[in-house]
Amino acid sequence: MTYPNQYYQPNYMPQYQNFQPQQRQEQLDQLYVKPYNYNFVREKGEAERWPIAPGNMLVFADQNGQYFYTKSLGFAPNDKPVFVTYKREDYVEPAQATEQVEQNPLKDELDKYKSSMELELTNLRQSIEDLKNSFNQRPHFNKNSKGGRD
Repeated sequence: MTYPNQYYQPNYMPQYQNFQPQQRQEQLDQLYVKPYNYNFVREKGEAERWPIAPGNMLVFADQNGQYFYTKSLGFAPNDKPVFVTYKREDYVEPAQATEQVEQNPLKDELDKYKSSMELELTNLRQSIEDLKNSFNQRPHFNKNSKGGRD
């Protein structure tokens, strides 16, 4: 009786029924976001003289922190560098709304409308009370008049 060799494995490829060759997926061109580093300069002239490679954009910060500059250059051989200056403006939080009384024309108009409606409602209530009082009074008959009522 022969025993199979447990260390011997035949040299053949197993069959894969659902085997498909790997498909190469093309990656779409993704927008590359370049983080800008600030180059600190002493003055605007230093930023203007700074050398720049084609297709790049540099951002400069003035030493006193009041101005920022950008310098960019296109890929074309005849392009000239574009230099732009920005002034720094700090954002100031607006004062609290409780300190400032804001005028709202719609609210004023609504208040006028409410007061006129309240006046009309008071007049209407008074008219209803007058009518009720006139119906509650007993008629006085005068025997001498032709209409029968005084």
